[in-house]
Amino acid sequence: SQARVSIAPSFITLSPGQVATIMIKIYYVEDLAGVDLWLEYDSDVAEILQIQTANFWGLHYTSTWRANRDNRMKINWADMANPKTGAYLTYARITFRVVGSPGQETTLHLDVKNLANSDFEEIGRNVYDGVIRIV
Repeated sequence: SQARVSIAPSFITLSPGQVATIMIKIYYVEDLAGVDLWLEYDSDVAEILQIQTANFWGLHYTSTWRANRDNRMKINWADMANPKTGAYLTYARITFRVVGSPGQETTLHLDVKNLANSDFEEIGRNVYDGVIRIV
């Protein structure tokens, strides 16, 4: 079976200046030992205020300043000795503030570069992006 990597909630409607937190979730995974993903977005529409990651040893991520400058945040983690298994893992919580104007929206695109098991084998997955729309 395939793992699922997704943004939750998948669709958020906000007014200028409002703040919301999304989660990057990994579902239905066994023997997860490494993740490398990028979250791509339009920082002219919404900017990252805060990043809270899972409490996995060795997890690294881009600073909010760099993420907003580059329109993407990179998060990676690998721990072959302590793989994770679960129907429902929250990999990160990311708080955005809307900085754009009504009518604009940004896709929260998950570019999963690698999802690996403890044998360094790729784990099959389906990926589901999210959207922030300004009203």
